[in-house]
Amino acid sequence: MNNSSIEVELVVYTVPEVAAILKISEKSVYRLIERNILKSCCALRHKRVSKRELERFIHATNGMFQ
Repeated sequence: MNNSSIEVELVVYTVPEVAAILKISEKSVYRLIERNILKSCCALRHKRVSKRELERFIHATNGMFQ
């Protein structure tokens, strides 16, 4: 089996990944998290945002970030 042909779908994203998806700064992502507008969890002291939460946020903002 060729390992390069395996695709893994992410179920959680890091703050830099969320920032890249939304095309905003990492600082803005942290602000959204601090204001409880975007929910996150802490994994080993690092913020992570679930795919479902990110989709909810995008839908709630009417795709403003897409």
